[in-house]
Amino acid sequence: MIDNKEFIFSQGKQNSWEQSEKKFQNIVNACPMGMHLYELQEDGNLIFTGSNPAADKILGLDHSIFVGKTIENAFPLLSSTNIPFKCKEVAAQGVMYKTELDYNDEKVKGIFEILAFQVEPGKMATFFQDITERKRMEFALKESEEKLRFLSENLAEGMVYQIDSGIDGKARNFTYLSHAVERLHGVTVEEVLENPFRLYEQVVPEDVERVQKGEDAAFKNKTTFEIDIMVKLPCGETRWRRFISTPRVKPNGSTIWDGIELDITKAKKAEMMLAEEKERLKVTLKSIGDGVISTDINGCVTMMNSVAEKLTGWTIEEAQGKPLSFIFFIISEITGEPLQNPVEKVLASKKIIEMENNTILLSKDGSPHIIADSAAPILDTKGNILGVVLVFRDITEKQKLLKEAQKIQKLEYLGIIAGGIAHDFNNLLGGIFGCVDLALGITEESKSAEYLMAAMQSIQRARHLTQQLLTFSKGGSPVCQIAPLFPFIKDTVHFVLSGSSILTQFTAEENLLFCNYDKNQLAQVLENIVLNARQAMPEGGTIHISAQNIILQEKEHEPLPQGRYVKISISDTGKGIASDILPKIFDPFFTTKSYGNGLGLSICYSIINRHSGKIEVESALEKGTTFHIFLPAYNPVPVSAKPSTEKLKKYKGSGKILLMDDDAMIRKSLGGMLLRLGYEPVCVENGWETMQSFHKAAAEGNNFKAIILDLTVPGGMGGKEIATEIRKTDKEIAIFASSGYAQDPVIANPKDYGFTASICKPFKTSELADMLGKNIQPDSSQKKEF
Repeated sequence: MIDNKEFIFSQGKQNSWEQSEKKFQNIVNACPMGMHLYELQEDGNLIFTGSNPAADKILGLDHSIFVGKTIENAFPLLSSTNIPFKCKEVAAQGVMYKTELDYNDEKVKGIFEILAFQVEPGKMATFFQDITERKRMEFALKESEEKLRFLSENLAEGMVYQIDSGIDGKARNFTYLSHAVERLHGVTVEEVLENPFRLYEQVVPEDVERVQKGEDAAFKNKTTFEIDIMVKLPCGETRWRRFISTPRVKPNGSTIWDGIELDITKAKKAEMMLAEEKERLKVTLKSIGDGVISTDINGCVTMMNSVAEKLTGWTIEEAQGKPLSFIFFIISEITGEPLQNPVEKVLASKKIIEMENNTILLSKDGSPHIIADSAAPILDTKGNILGVVLVFRDITEKQKLLKEAQKIQKLEYLGIIAGGIAHDFNNLLGGIFGCVDLALGITEESKSAEYLMAAMQSIQRARHLTQQLLTFSKGGSPVCQIAPLFPFIKDTVHFVLSGSSILTQFTAEENLLFCNYDKNQLAQVLENIVLNARQAMPEGGTIHISAQNIILQEKEHEPLPQGRYVKISISDTGKGIASDILPKIFDPFFTTKSYGNGLGLSICYSIINRHSGKIEVESALEKGTTFHIFLPAYNPVPVSAKPSTEKLKKYKGSGKILLMDDDAMIRKSLGGMLLRLGYEPVCVENGWETMQSFHKAAAEGNNFKAIILDLTVPGGMGGKEIATEIRKTDKEIAIFASSGYAQDPVIANPKDYGFTASICKPFKTSELADMLGKNIQPDSSQKKEF
């Protein structure tokens, strides 16, 4: 055997042709291709006998380890191929064999080109080279060509073309044209190649001159030509098109234009509809019951609506151009100290800011108004801040009602007041929510959609806040859903602690089971406990939240039955609770604070009890407090996906739907949603009009496909009473309940009250479509995506 990159020969072999073999060795050793030698034994095995230095280099190993092994033992993966058989044929019969091999094991990796030939009877050699990189490039080239060809022929809303405009730029000879021209222009490729000006003849007269001037300028300056125009097709239809082409000059001096044509009709229509919707939104903002003020980047007032003028005491003429701090002067209701203007916070952070509780707005004449508000940045398409919009409302009267309810100390009364606030707010949010959702549904421009989505998220937060007002000790049955606890718990805790110095630690078992819970009610439990922990650590501290799967035995935590549970533990590093007070903390109205109503923990106890769970507490002075919550555990279930925008676009209903709501903004936005979904809305304000419309349609034989009823109508018949009357004559029609009271028993169990299903305000078009799609039988010609 020859070492150090010399040709290897098996020891013990007698060589009678040493001189010729030396010459052969020199040739083989100098060969840049890898070479293996094999000898065919009498028992039919093909034995590895040697290799050249190039083989070591190509495969990155010392081939001496293979000497004396069969070809199958040397290269195990060959056993599943016909290569060993072919090589034995080469050694025995003198035939040549060429193949490619993709080999991948711990020692050898790559794609190889192999040539096998007979050296002498019973002996053979293989030349091989690594062609992995070549194959990769060939595959990439082929894939690129296929992609280009596919794109050219299958561009969904456009086509690819190539035009030779000659040396003077006057010619219009198509050197390439995709077959999509038939779909876009109603003419064949052959017809266009025969007469290129067939396409130019489709340009509407008012755009012809603009096209000619644009092409001439692009040819003269050798710049990209881009234009949006309208074309009239042979079928008489008019469509919007965008042409983009780039010039390149050939050696003979003629100019080639590589271009693409796109059908932008939908985008243009959406653009016009968006402009109209923006105008409607502007009118809406001016007419809503909240004050709205916008500022420029310097914090100076640029716009105010009439409600803002009334609350601040300033007219837009007086306020325009002045710093907002002069117009919108706010103080703390508790300390009387001036508060930082929310616009200043937004300009500094570029984030949505919500005002702290107990905020008083002092008007121009000094009269106070307790307000709730939020401020959001106005951003351009590049994300640069242009100004701030501030939305606020006077909650003075409602605050007085809430304080009065706290004095009365009646849970039932608190629930009614809180429910009233939430209902009013949800009705208001419902109008804005619907308008923004409709605007979002008709825009395809990514930045516009991004800003509208940001507005939706802000409204969702307001929606979340109003829902929490409804969850009092007698606030209604929980609307439960089997779902994971995380990230819900984490998000809720972070929301409560935003703006504080409290640190949080979360520990959750890896395969934590699901629970059947009402998100709004469980959120209130978490918020009450975390808020108490925050107040117990005025100098800061840490809250640790853990969750784990446990199995309770009989009587281990009475009255819970044995079974699987999820245990949630919330610990703080506060001052703790004295042992004589600890047994009383869940009693209604018990409190050790100078403020508050003593309802928080009793509400927590009631909510967890309604979830078939249990809440416990352990604490010691100066050692902190830990609350343990036990909830029945469920196996994980697939989370149902909300309808995608594409599915929403495909959903198409038909027929008349009767809509009753006392709020005009709700009727307008919900009517717009129904129109978008293909229905014909008939909007009425009260129960009397509802019954009149229902009976009239029945008499005319033009029945409604469905009815949507607001549950609460001041001074009149509500949705529950109307549904009862309608069910006396029509058992089949779909009737849906709609309300801002998320905890209303009708919303939780609509079928028990004669309704088909229910939906809680505010809601999006996709949520409405989901409810209608699941409960209204579609026409035979309609396709339902839900």
